[in-house]
Amino acid sequence: MELRKETKNLWKAITLLQLLGFALTLTGYSTNYIISSSDKSSYAGIWTACIQDDCRYIDNYMERVEGSKDWLHASRALMTICFVCQFFTILLTTIALRWKPTKFMSWITSKLAIWSVLVGITGVAVAVSKGIGVMEGRFHGSFGLDWSFILFITGQCLFFVAYIGHHLD
Repeated sequence: MELRKETKNLWKAITLLQLLGFALTLTGYSTNYIISSSDKSSYAGIWTACIQDDCRYIDNYMERVEGSKDWLHASRALMTICFVCQFFTILLTTIALRWKPTKFMSWITSKLAIWSVLVGITGVAVAVSKGIGVMEGRFHGSFGLDWSFILFITGQCLFFVAYIGHHLD
């Protein structure tokens, strides 16, 4: 039985959205500009903090400044779960596109897609809310969101659109 052209095109579009979303999410996750000072002299990501261009592994820095870094580990864990869900969503969508998308496959991929969005946004929210507080407390300056955060959230939005696309099928 041949798939309807509309179904195949929808699954192709969903796959492209997921690939782009994954790339944006990964870029936002791995770069050091999730938060930054208003003058852009200090910035931090999930892995590294840079103060006046002196970049250090953030775990060591947070231990000296904050004491506890459990929030950082929780944020990393949530964001990593997000990536695992996104990887399997892309894999299953590609497999379904190669053979035949079924309602069950749509259901599985939509659940993985929405789970990745919820977990990813929670992870980055923890990192941002706690990270800004720590940086502002330490440096008595104003810190805000930067381009890595925007890329991460844009990637999550694309996965949310893919989630909706699976429901249209």
